[in-house]
Amino acid sequence: MPAAPLVAVILDAARPYDRLIIAGVATFARERTQWSLYVEEDPLQKLPDLARWHGQGIIANFDDRRVATALHLYR
Repeated sequence: MPAAPLVAVILDAARPYDRLIIAGVATFARERTQWSLYVEEDPLQKLPDLARWHGQGIIANFDDRRVATALHLYR
């Protein structure tokens, strides 16, 4: 069985819309593979070390300029 995709979910669980996105991601992943979700208080704490990270994707809310700037540096 192939490994589950590695996707960073960088959202702010304190925001209602972001919680809806998290719920959708969790539903999608639960239907397809074993999966767990870790929620960090500060969205920047969720950023992987992008210089060394080899994930398949990132789901993020770019309303937080700090997150947008950090991700823009590694595109």
